Formats: sequence, structure tokens, C-alpha cells
Amino acid sequence: MPYCTECGSEADKTDYYCGQCGSQLDEEHGTPIDMTSNSVGSGFLSRESVAYVAEAVDSGIDKDQPGHAALHRDIAASLQDFAIVGTIEEINLLDVLASELENEDSNDKEHRLMLLGLFRLARLYDQSFATEWEAELSENLTESIQRAKEHLKKRAEVSVSPYRKLFAASLSSKS
Repeated sequence: MPYCTECGSEADKTDYYCGQCGSQLDEEHGTPIDMTSNSVGSGFLSRESVAYVAEAVDSGIDKDQPGHAALHRDIAASLQDFAIVGTIEEINLLDVLASELENEDSNDKEHRLMLLGLFRLARLYDQSFATEWEAELSENLTESIQRAKEHLKKRAEVSVSPYRKLFAASLSSKS
């Protein structure tokens, strides 16, 4: 079953727009995600877990299915991995996201899935612990993007400034 690359909602193969968020589902904006494809599940989920998740989205969670236990094992293992990675203070998720955007081997669909995954992780946290971390993450990310844009703008102005001075000086010496 295909899913929207923006919100993750189920989409029919013939849909041009997501029925949940209204995002366009075409070549330019990303086609719906097929949860059984090879492009999904290249992370910590086993193929068994990916197949179970695809089925669970269609028909709901069935705790008696073998895929349910596999999914729990995969999630537990990923949390253990994050516990290990989290001991490195220099790791910055924004740096990871930025480096993947620069990676020539990755594509737009992978970038959107990575960002969607970050927000889905926050949503899972909120659902599990009755918090509002997703909203805080969204606000912080928006502020960080704005600060980055301002920094890049200032950097561009500073780097252009000496050339402007030289150009202005050369003009004034000619008159």
C-alpha cells in the first residue's frame, strides 16, 4: 500500500493528492511511498518488520503476528544503538541531516523520509509519555532555520563587502 511522503498517510495508487494533508503526489513532489519497496527499510527495521508495519497500517496491529515481535525487537535494538551514539557529545542531528542532503548517493525521497522520521520519532515520544515534544521540536527547528538563513545572509554581505569597497574606490579614483 502506498503512503504520502509528507505525512505518511495511506494513499491510493491512483491519487494525485494526499487525502490527509493535501500534498501533491507526483514526480516533482514525490510519489507515494510503497512500504514494501527496497527504499524503505534500509534503516534499522528488518524486512519482516517492514512487511508487518505495511500490513498493520492496512488492518491494524495484531500482537499475535510474528512481525509484531520482530518490530519490538528492532525498535528495542535501535534504542540501544541510539543510547550508544548518544554518548558522543559532538553528534548533532542537524549536521547528520545536512550531510545527508550533500550526499550524492541519497535522493529527495530519502531526505523527506529522514525528516519525516525525525518528526515521527517526536510524535511516538509524545504518544508514549503524554508530552508535547513534537511541537517544541518544530518550533526549535523553525527558529534554527531562520538563524541559519540570517547567518548565511550576513556571511554573504561580509564576503561581498571588501569587493564593493575596492570597486567603489576604483570608481572614485577614476573621477
